[in-house]
Amino acid sequence: CPVCPVGSKPGLDPPQGPRRAPEGACPKCDEPQDCPVVKALKCPPANGPKCPICPEAGAASGRAADGEGTGLPAPRHGVSRAQGPLVETPDGQHLGLVQPLYELENGQIKLPQGIKRIAVDVGTSLYSPSSAGWFKRFPQDMMVLMFEPNKFSHSLIAYTSHPTMAMHPKRFVFFSQQCKMYDGKVVGPSLVTWYTHCMNTTYGHLVRNRKHMVIANAAMTDQNGFASFNLGVGDPGVGSLYDFKPGTQWTEASAQHENWGKAHVPKIRLDSVLQYLPEDVTLEVLKIDAQGHDAEVVAGAGKYLSRFKCLVGEFDTTAYQGADNKNFNYRELLSNSGFHPVGNAKETTAYVNINHAEAFENKDYVCKAYDYKPNHKMIMEAVKRGIEKGGKA
Repeated sequence: CPVCPVGSKPGLDPPQGPRRAPEGACPKCDEPQDCPVVKALKCPPANGPKCPICPEAGAASGRAADGEGTGLPAPRHGVSRAQGPLVETPDGQHLGLVQPLYELENGQIKLPQGIKRIAVDVGTSLYSPSSAGWFKRFPQDMMVLMFEPNKFSHSLIAYTSHPTMAMHPKRFVFFSQQCKMYDGKVVGPSLVTWYTHCMNTTYGHLVRNRKHMVIANAAMTDQNGFASFNLGVGDPGVGSLYDFKPGTQWTEASAQHENWGKAHVPKIRLDSVLQYLPEDVTLEVLKIDAQGHDAEVVAGAGKYLSRFKCLVGEFDTTAYQGADNKNFNYRELLSNSGFHPVGNAKETTAYVNINHAEAFENKDYVCKAYDYKPNHKMIMEAVKRGIEKGGKA
């Protein structure tokens, strides 16, 4: 077998995607055959291990770490005309492009020199404002993995972090009153004013740290596959894999002129990405703002959840149809991984992992988001309560 399907051998977690196996690790099978849809893919024959990468077989099949299926669309019958980096989605409804995202070296994500910490921003919104505070805390050795399914918010971060921004900031006009244009020319304050008022420090940090962040245009959940994404109504921060509940402000007739419709997006489990990180890298903070499916993101972190020092999430499902977390007891998942709530357990948006108590005591952590910033005293009180209760929230 040239490629050993992860998931064909017990104990391999998570089971998404083919990975090159060590010599002798792949089960013996007959000569691989061409995949009937994508000729470049080699599928094991019928008497070999199940092929997870052939679109005709339903693409990346297998079982997720928590026992749930990957939930991909039903396989399409017929032969794809797509070649090279062009691919058809398994349901045959969309033509896509395979876009390289993370550079690999020896089977692991190649991190920039000096990177020792990883933060994860799930649901970056417009400018990933939470990461501004993270980079301020650890400006030299932190990298942020960003995930934003809203295609407009995703492209705006790429636009704002363009290297030209650092050299010619006056070309980029934002929302401040000081940043007006007249006859096509920017009526310009000083360079410093541009960064402090027109760009705002939130935008500026994207320029300064652009080499230490990677953003993926994908939704994070507990399954790998594709899904329809609600782009929101008037506010890009309310987009979700779920539709709005009837009676909410976003379903009112007066708001529909700002309804941005839907987009077809990849959805992936977080552990599918984290499995490629070097073992010695520290997972600092997982921030989740997924508008109704925060609990699914927690479930999709799998065994890597316990490696994070801190988690910040909303877990609010009130505005979204079908988002009730009934299939995901996220509090139990967090508790079993060592997390304890900061502040009131019923209202908290932050959790600290008592397995990393020493790091908290030494103030070697970052545990906050743009709109929630617990102080060190609150953090240590949560750590102390968690230890006294044996880690149970």
